[in-house]
Amino acid sequence: MNQQVSPGNALRLKWWNTPHVLGLDAPVVAIVWQIFLAGVFQIQLPPAAPITLGVVVWFIYLFDRLLDTQKTIPPTCRHRFTARHRSLIKMLLTSCFILVLVGISKLPKTYIQDGFKTGFVICVYLAIVHGFKPGLMQLPSAKEFMVGFGFALGVCLPFWSSGLDPIFWMGSVGLFGLLCWTNCRLIDFWENQHPWHPFECVVLFLGSLVCMAAVPMAILICHAMALLFLMMIHFYIASRNRDLARVLADCALLVPLITRIMP
Repeated sequence: MNQQVSPGNALRLKWWNTPHVLGLDAPVVAIVWQIFLAGVFQIQLPPAAPITLGVVVWFIYLFDRLLDTQKTIPPTCRHRFTARHRSLIKMLLTSCFILVLVGISKLPKTYIQDGFKTGFVICVYLAIVHGFKPGLMQLPSAKEFMVGFGFALGVCLPFWSSGLDPIFWMGSVGLFGLLCWTNCRLIDFWENQHPWHPFECVVLFLGSLVCMAAVPMAILICHAMALLFLMMIHFYIASRNRDLARVLADCALLVPLITRIMP
């Protein structure tokens, strides 16, 4: 149940929770995976691409939280922080917007064109969730599905602009989208106790099997490691400390960093 906005709501912010409440975890995940996936498929990234992606993701996440807290405050640390520090969030949004404009000016035209297509998808998501709220959002895990695959599409933008045949990379994009969806769905379960629907499990299982048929081994390893970490967080941490589990859920997606330093 959502709380009414109240300046008296207590907010005890831990040092390890600071990047999360500031919305910095998702941009870091986006940058890490874009560099990792581009390396696996030997796609040359423009220097400005990962940083611009990170700033765009940061802007979207901050803006989404700001909209979430317009009338009520979901009982999560990040939403309560956003409601309490609206001026700071708006200042960060303005800074992000300026940085995005600078970053776009450094990108090739194909990246800009494909980026606007992804931006349209994000606008549709924001309109559905915060505007019209049609029956679509009543489907099991609809919001988490849109967030997970929208995130994956943005991260995999270099594939669109590389000219590489989609048959080589669509499975990897799909598998990464399923991983992001799982991440979002677990967080939703921890925070809101929305039960898992059998339909979700079937889609995740069958979707993973299909995507795995055409995915490089490096991506399969990262996918398996991330799932393992998410399950460990779910069974051993989430019931004891929801805020810590929320932070670690995004940390679990940073597995490409581990594989890069492994011999």
